[in-house]
Amino acid sequence: MRVLFNTWAWPTHFYPMAPLAWALRAAGHEVLAAVPPAQTGVVRAAGVPFQPVGRDLDTVAMFRAIVEGTPQTRPVPAEPAASAGPAASAEPAGAPEWTRRVPRASMIWLALAESMTGELVDVARAWRPDLVVFDPTSWAGPIAAAAVGVPAVRHPWGADIVAAMRARPGVAEGEAAAMAPLCARLGVESPVEPLGRLTLDPCPEGLQQPGLTHERAPIRYVPYNGDRAPHGLQNGRAGTDRASGRASGRASGRASGRARVCVTWGTTVGRVAPGRMEAGRIARALAGAGLDVVVAVDEGQRHLFGELPGEVEVVESAALHTVVPGCDAVVGHGGSGTILTGLVHGLPQIVFPLLPDHRFNATRLAASGAGISVDLAEATDARVRDEIRRLLDEPSYAKAARALGDGIAAAPAPAALVPRLAELTG
Repeated sequence: MRVLFNTWAWPTHFYPMAPLAWALRAAGHEVLAAVPPAQTGVVRAAGVPFQPVGRDLDTVAMFRAIVEGTPQTRPVPAEPAASAGPAASAEPAGAPEWTRRVPRASMIWLALAESMTGELVDVARAWRPDLVVFDPTSWAGPIAAAAVGVPAVRHPWGADIVAAMRARPGVAEGEAAAMAPLCARLGVESPVEPLGRLTLDPCPEGLQQPGLTHERAPIRYVPYNGDRAPHGLQNGRAGTDRASGRASGRASGRASGRARVCVTWGTTVGRVAPGRMEAGRIARALAGAGLDVVVAVDEGQRHLFGELPGEVEVVESAALHTVVPGCDAVVGHGGSGTILTGLVHGLPQIVFPLLPDHRFNATRLAASGAGISVDLAEATDARVRDEIRRLLDEPSYAKAARALGDGIAAAPAPAALVPRLAELTG
C-alpha cells in the first residue's frame, strides 16, 4: 500500500501525523509526504520521505490579520515569483458570495490549496497512492485524492474545530463554492468532500466536540514535538529529578514539597503575535504563589518571556512530553498539542486562549472538567494565583484529567489502524 500524506507549512499540523507515518512504514507500506517547501525540514527531521509541492505563503501575516481584526486579504508568496497566480493577489472588490458564509480562516485554506494542489495532483498521478492522509485545513489533500480516485482520510490534531465550524448553516455550501473553480481547473469533479472518507480522531471522547456525525475511528495521541532533545539531555547530560509516568510531583516525593507547574506557550503565539506572549508574566505570577515553576521555551523565544525569577527553571527547546512528567499541572495558551500532551500524563490545566482554535480548545477543556479557561484581559496576577490554587486544591480537575488520559491510552495505537486503512483501499 502507498500512502500520501499532505499538510501545509505549519509544523504542529504535521507532528500528530508522524506516528502514523512511522507505523505504516514499520508495517512495510510506502509513505510519501507531499508538503510545501518550508515544511520539508520538519518532515525530514521526522524521518519521513517527502516531496516539496507548491510555493510558500506568508500565512503568519494572515493569522496576524485574524488576531488583529484587520481586513482579510489573500496571502502573498514568502518569496514573490513572476507566476504567483491567483493566491498572490488581494481579495478583489465585490468578493464572491461564499466569502460571507465561511469562517475567515477559510480564506487561508483556499489560498493554501491554490498554492500547492496543482503540483500535489501531479505527484499523486505519478506516484499513484492507494490512500491520501491529510490535515483537515489542507483542502489540497482531498482534491488530490479525488483526482486519482482513492480514499481521503482526515487526521485532525485535537478537538475537531474544523468539523464543528463546517456544521454551521451555510459553511459546507460556502466551502464547496470556494473549491469549485480550483477543482474545475484541475479536471476534478466537484464538490469534493473535505471531511474525507474517514477521520482518524486523536481526541478522547470527553474532550471532543459533541454531536459529530461523520465517520470517525479513534487513534491514540502519541506526543511528538519535533526533533528536540529530551529534557535533561539538551546538553548531552541526563536529567536528575524527573519522575516517570503520570505520577504527580507531590506523589513522587519532591524535596521542596511544593506543587510543580509547567508553563508553556507553544510555538504559534510567538510567531503570530509576539507582543501578546504572556507566558513570562504568568510564570512570574505563579512563582509568587509558592510553587515550583518550570518554563518550557521554544527555540528563539526565550527573550519573549522577559526576566524570570531565579527560582524558575527554564527548559529551552526540549520535547514537551519529556518536561511535563513529574509536574502537577500545565499552564498554557490552549494549543491542541500542549493540551493533549498534558492529558497523556493526566495533568489538569489552565489555558489563556488567543486564536479562535485556542478558544475552541479552551471551551472543550473546561467542559470536560479537566481545566480552567481564563480570558487574558482578566488575568491579573492575583487572578492567576487564585485559579492555580483552585486547580490544584479541587480534586475534581485532576480526576477528570486522569480520566481523559486513560481515554487516550485506551485508544488504538497508530499501528493498530494500519489494517483499517488497508481495508479502505479495497
